[in-house]
Amino acid sequence: MQKSFDAFRTISEVADDLQIPQHVLRFWETRFEEVKPVKKNGGRRYYRPEDVTLIRRIADLLYIQGYTIKGVQKLFAEEKEKVMGTQKKQEANVSSLNENTSPKNKSDKEAESLKLDLLDFQKDTLLDQKSTKELLLCETLRKVLDELEILKKQLNFSH
Repeated sequence: MQKSFDAFRTISEVADDLQIPQHVLRFWETRFEEVKPVKKNGGRRYYRPEDVTLIRRIADLLYIQGYTIKGVQKLFAEEKEKVMGTQKKQEANVSSLNENTSPKNKSDKEAESLKLDLLDFQKDTLLDQKSTKELLLCETLRKVLDELEILKKQLNFSH
């Protein structure tokens, strides 16, 4: 019986699914701070779906795209910095808007309208910037669909 997508997985299940030895998964935990499985009694690891997605991405970067461990660490740091920079800009915009729209400068209605417009803009901006996990999930789903299409053609060809 196959587990649901949201189910936690043991290290052996992840290792078997991704064809990565367990000792490599444990090693990656020491090299990539983003890989943090939940540890239960006796130190047993349980990987969340987002952990598995991240490990799949690390494997792709290392084994397929040819990155080094340091290269992947640098890539993750750059992505994290980019996200943090965007959040800081948005916080600064909200702060600036709060200062510039005080009731003495504009009517309360205009100030509230400007704040709502900025929040809508920020929401749209965040939706445009898919997280690393979402991008990896999309890529994984695309690969699965491609494989299913190949299997479908093979089945149709054999009949």
